[in-house]
Amino acid sequence: MALPMAVAILYLFGFWQAWGWLEAMVFDYLGISGVGMWSWAIETLSMLFFGVMTFFTFTATGMVLASPFNDLLCQKVLRLRKWKFVDPPLLRGAMIAIMDASKMLLVKIPLLILSFFFPPFAFPIFALIVVLDHFDYPWSHQIKGFRGRVGCFGRDLPETLGFGLSFGFLFAIPFLGLLILPFSVIAASLTAQEGAGDQRGFDRG
Repeated sequence: MALPMAVAILYLFGFWQAWGWLEAMVFDYLGISGVGMWSWAIETLSMLFFGVMTFFTFTATGMVLASPFNDLLCQKVLRLRKWKFVDPPLLRGAMIAIMDASKMLLVKIPLLILSFFFPPFAFPIFALIVVLDHFDYPWSHQIKGFRGRVGCFGRDLPETLGFGLSFGFLFAIPFLGLLILPFSVIAASLTAQEGAGDQRGFDRG
C-alpha cells in the first residue's frame, strides 16, 4: 500500500511545483499580481484548475507509473481470496502492468476529450475511467485482450456501477483520490468476481 501511495504523493508534489511556476508565468503574462481585493477569487480559481489538471494528468501518466505497485497490491488481495492466477516474476510482472496501463490510455484519452466537450457526460465518463483504472488489475489476471475485458465488465456490471459511483465521488474531491489510491485498488480487487471461462489463470505474457 505504501508504494502506490508514495508514487501518488510524489506526483502531487512534483505537479504542485510545476503548477506554481506555470501560475507565476501566466499571472505575469496577464499582468495579474495575485494580491488585492480579488486575490482570494484568483487563488480559488487557480486551485480549482490545479485540482482538475491533477486528475487529468495523473489518470493519463501517474497511473502508468503506479501500475506495477498497484498490480502487486492486487495480486496480494487475490492470494488472500485464494484465486487461481499466474504469478509472473517481479520484473516481468511490472513490465506487463506498465504495458496494460499504457494500452488503457487508448481508451481513456478519447473519453477525457469527450468529457471536456460534453460537460453533462463528465461525471459518468469520470466514473467509468475510475472503474477502468482499478478493475483492470483483477481482470488482467483472468483474461486476455480487449474483448475479454468487455466480457468481464458485463459480468461485473453491478459491482462496477457501485464502485464507479462511490469512488467517483471520492476521486472528485481534489487530491483525496491520490491519497486513497491503494484503498481503491484493494476495493476493486475485492469486488471483482472470479471466473473468466477456460482462460482463468492464464499466463499474461
